[in-house]
Amino acid sequence: MTIICYDGNIMAADKLSMGPTMNLITKIHKVNGEMIGISGRAVMVAPILEWAAGGFQPELMPAEQKDVEKWLHIMVVGKDRRVRIYENTAIPWYNERGIHALGSACELGLGAMMGGAPADIAVRVACMAGMACGGGINTINLDNDIVTLEQV
Repeated sequence: MTIICYDGNIMAADKLSMGPTMNLITKIHKVNGEMIGISGRAVMVAPILEWAAGGFQPELMPAEQKDVEKWLHIMVVGKDRRVRIYENTAIPWYNERGIHALGSACELGLGAMMGGAPADIAVRVACMAGMACGGGINTINLDNDIVTLEQV
């Protein structure tokens, strides 16, 4: 399960991946100067990052992403700081609120940010109050690469 939060500056995510076994993975990335948060099946992350590297061209969208049973939630924030969300189509929608959260604990993270918490604290709150999130926190912003914070 997952929590990924963006507060208008920082993108943060937990690291826990649940499958047949529990693993720690990176759920936020930087590609072509954009921050990308991905929630869903870990096996799909590499094809999504390749699509991102190609500029999210519709013709390069992975076939699995079009499948309503397999698609991932993808949050992209570029230099303009606009929040683009991709679902099972190559056409994004834009969140005009300026903050956003993805994953099974998104309501907890979004609520924390709406109460004034930065993204990393919102992820910590969601991990403490939600189920199946944790394993540490990664953060990025447009100026820095990924930083791993302590375990939660």
